[in-house]
Amino acid sequence: MDNGWKDRGLIIDLDLINQQSSTNFEWAQGPQILNMKTHLRLYFSTRVRDEDSQPVSKVCYVDFSPGFREILGEIREVKIQEGLLGGFDQHGIFPFHPYAIGNNFFMALTCGWKRMQSVDIDMSIGQAISLDGEHFARNGYGPLVSAGPSEPFLIGDPFVHRDNDIYSLFYIFGTKWSEYDGRPERTYKIGKMKSSDGFAFVRDNPGKQIVPDTIKNEAQAMPTVIQLGESYHMFYSYRNSFDFRDGGTNGYRLGHAMSANGEDWKLKHSVLPSTFPDWSRDMQCYPHVTVVDSELYLFFNGNQFGKNGVGLMTKEIGAFDVT
Repeated sequence: MDNGWKDRGLIIDLDLINQQSSTNFEWAQGPQILNMKTHLRLYFSTRVRDEDSQPVSKVCYVDFSPGFREILGEIREVKIQEGLLGGFDQHGIFPFHPYAIGNNFFMALTCGWKRMQSVDIDMSIGQAISLDGEHFARNGYGPLVSAGPSEPFLIGDPFVHRDNDIYSLFYIFGTKWSEYDGRPERTYKIGKMKSSDGFAFVRDNPGKQIVPDTIKNEAQAMPTVIQLGESYHMFYSYRNSFDFRDGGTNGYRLGHAMSANGEDWKLKHSVLPSTFPDWSRDMQCYPHVTVVDSELYLFFNGNQFGKNGVGLMTKEIGAFDVT
């Protein structure tokens, strides 16, 4: 037990899965959960290689029994049209965030990316619709949300939280590219926009960073939000913009912020686990949080940005005391 958290280990252990099924999953990044009523579906992005041996992100999913006690069936690839040549998601989708619209169908916001020449990548947010959570039809081949005058770079990492009839989209936007050690490195912050129908989102305060920095040169990523009682809780990951790839002091760490209104956020990192197992000791990143019965479920990736798989820690809601 660590601060009330229980370590459930790697619920997607890529080494074990590849040994048992002769597959070759290289990563399982950006876990996201969709409640399918009879079971729970976990989505993630993995990487394959194109004809030039360059990485391309593909979205997969695996079903679990309630409580994430047992894997139901094999890992499957989400069926969605590939990005177009020159399109915003030519080189794949990472992450992939699904959510329910009423009782009839599902929506997914996709973080599409493509390789660039002057800098590593560009990103925008796309949209797709599904009836079964496996087959997704694009809402066009262009982005739903992309860079603008106050958010000039790298729009991505979408997460939608529904509060009554308002859909709040938490996302990241790039603030700058910087030269460091002979290569361009990116900095991004967490922002927010809203929708009344879950389809079209409007920037109320473009370019506004809503979560304070913890460290100097901070880059923020992968926000996920839940409401407990009268308070909103955001889990996310943050790192130094430079010298972060090997983990350690500058690598990704999990962050937590709390808000009374969903608009003004204060850092409350002390509620997070303070120790992590070996597979995530050097890096903790890309969290996703949901509530199952009376427990808070924290999914996350570890060392090398999710090379080992997806881990899970749980905590009783009654023990989640934030003051």
